[in-house]
Amino acid sequence: MNAMPEPSPSNLLSEKAQLQPQPFQSRMPIIGPLIAWFRTAWNNVAARWYVQAVVEQQNRFNLLVVEQLQTIEARLIEQDRLQTELIHQLAELTAKVEGRREKEEGRRKKEEGGS
Repeated sequence: MNAMPEPSPSNLLSEKAQLQPQPFQSRMPIIGPLIAWFRTAWNNVAARWYVQAVVEQQNRFNLLVVEQLQTIEARLIEQDRLQTELIHQLAELTAKVEGRREKEEGRRKKEEGGS
């Protein structure tokens, strides 16, 4: 079976950053739709405009947070890449220094033995 790949945490964060108003629902048999309609109508009169402004403000904030986290993530990835590169360079230099040290010790032993 073809399993869908897991979305990255960054993509999940982006998807969840936007608040979406949810419609009122009621599980009450028979009168449930009437209850949901009444709650929606009451919300439209009492709180919709206030809540919508707060939701928009929260969505803008969430978007800024997601963008900042993505920037930080990109910087960390680049720093990790650079650190790995520096570790490889250090290993190469250490090997060269060790090689020269061994070569120098061999030369010195040769000179001491030949004197």
